[in-house]
Amino acid sequence: MKLENYEVHLPSYSIGDTYAKYYEATISSRDERLEHFTLVGVAVSRMCRDPLLQYGAKAFADHKVLKCR
Repeated sequence: MKLENYEVHLPSYSIGDTYAKYYEATISSRDERLEHFTLVGVAVSRMCRDPLLQYGAKAFADHKVLKCR
């Protein structure tokens, strides 16, 4: 893949990775009594996911038309 093509797809890869991390943290820790550091990890993954749900589609659309450079 050429670098310029990678640059266009990078936001979608990053958004997908963030969603995956959230679900990984949430599913792997369900039904458990969590230690503080694990609970913090789940909370941070949610804090990263929530803005993507709210702003991700617009940010990705803006990136595609080069508005955010």
